[in-house]
Amino acid sequence: LLSNIKHLILKICKHIQTNLLLNKEKFKQMARNNAPITKEVEFNEFYTEVKEIEKRDSVLTPKQQIERLLRPGSTYFNLNPFEVLNVDPDTPLEDIKKSYRRLSILVHPDKNQDDAERSQQAFEVVSRAWKTLESEDSRQKCMDIIEEAKGRTDLMIWNANDAT
Repeated sequence: LLSNIKHLILKICKHIQTNLLLNKEKFKQMARNNAPITKEVEFNEFYTEVKEIEKRDSVLTPKQQIERLLRPGSTYFNLNPFEVLNVDPDTPLEDIKKSYRRLSILVHPDKNQDDAERSQQAFEVVSRAWKTLESEDSRQKCMDIIEEAKGRTDLMIWNANDAT
C-alpha cells in the first residue's frame, strides 16, 4: 500500500512539475511586471484550489460521492486515505472519524440499492481509508509520505523559480 502511495505522490509531483513548466511563461511575465514570484505564492494558489475542490466534494450527493470514489484514475487517487475521506492530513482523528461515518453512510449499499455493486465498491474504499488512518502507525507513514511530497514540490517550485 505504501509503495502505491509513493507511486501516486511521484505522479502528482510529475504533474505539478509539468504544470510549472507550462506556466513558465506566466512566471516570466510576472517577473517582467516585477510581481513577486515565490514558492509560497505558488503553493498557496495551488492549496487554495485544492481546498475549493475539497469543499465542493464534501457536499456531494450519495451518487456523486460514489462516482467520485470510482471515477477513472480512482485507483491512484484512492491510495490517499485523506483524499478519500475529504480531510486535511492535519485533521484530528476524531474529525476524521466523523468524516468517515458521514461518508460511509452516504455510500453504504443499503442506502444505494439502485447501484448496490458500485456502492459496495465505494463503501470498501471508504472503509480501507478509515482503517489506514485509524492506526497510529499507518497514519504516521502516510504523513511521512505527504511531508516527502511537500518537500519535493517545494524543490520543484524553487527550481522553476530559479529557471525564470
